Amino acid sequence: MKLVPLLFLALVCQIGLAANDNENGDSNVADLTDETFEHLTQASTGSTTGDWLIEFYAPWCGHCQRLAPIYDEVGRVLKGEVNVAKVDVTSSPLVGERFSIKSFPTIKFLRKGSVYDYNGPRTKESLIQFARDGYQQVEGQKIPVPPTMIDRLRTQFVEALTDLQVVFQHKLAAAVIIFALGLLLGVLFTTLIVVVNTPSQQAAPRHVVSRTVTTTVSEAVEGRTKAE
Repeated sequence: MKLVPLLFLALVCQIGLAANDNENGDSNVADLTDETFEHLTQASTGSTTGDWLIEFYAPWCGHCQRLAPIYDEVGRVLKGEVNVAKVDVTSSPLVGERFSIKSFPTIKFLRKGSVYDYNGPRTKESLIQFARDGYQQVEGQKIPVPPTMIDRLRTQFVEALTDLQVVFQHKLAAAVIIFALGLLLGVLFTTLIVVVNTPSQQAAPRHVVSRTVTTTVSEAVEGRTKAE
């Protein structure tokens, strides 16, 4: 009698685990990087690893975040048919540069050395249909070759030059502001010195005025005396 409840409990647990696995199961979405992209996809030839549906995204992108659960569903449905992957372009800039990624999310389909751009709605059904046969309605382009060491050095040089230019522009702007402030302070200081050192046009002191009046009166009395 005790065996039946135990079997029932085991069955309930198994059903619960199965449901949990189905909800959080493997999405079959691979994470590709600068180091692993060509090795795993064989994008230049497409001869060994099959077709790839790839999302190029940035972690801070709101549209990418909303697409994430839908894209996971796409990966689960296409498992065994099409390789589904994503690339964080902010941490793998060489792949982003190779495929000229300018906005997020960008979705491309890679098949037998050609790349097809997806411009449809970001729904599960549309993405699945595009990966299965919808790409045939889009004109494909030859997949760009992987960047060489010279390309990587050139990219790093351009990035360093751009950073240097930004720093220089900021320093130049700061230098202009400092010069303008210094010039203004210099003008104000010079004006203050001139004002302080300029003699004020004030009335003569009282004792000087008194002495002048006395002298004038004395001269007048003396002249009158001589006249008499």
